[in-house]
Amino acid sequence: MSGAYFRGMKNSGPLAGKLATNGPDLSYCLLADSVFDDADLTNANFSDANVSRARVEEKWKTLFSVEQWASVQVINEKGKVIRPPIS
Repeated sequence: MSGAYFRGMKNSGPLAGKLATNGPDLSYCLLADSVFDDADLTNANFSDANVSRARVEEKWKTLFSVEQWASVQVINEKGKVIRPPIS
């Protein structure tokens, strides 16, 4: 799913899991260069996912490991990059 566009994704549907309290299970996915602008990532699982250069709002920082967070582009609520990936 590298380069996938998840803009405006809601916390429901096939990625949400079996229970409404579960978030999208994106563990082990290849999500490099993906876009999560304005996406609802509540309770999402990104364990062992490749998220390098993905665009993610800062409010979702706790969903990622330290290494993953260093590799993403942090964006503001308008989708503008406010921090590029840390090399």
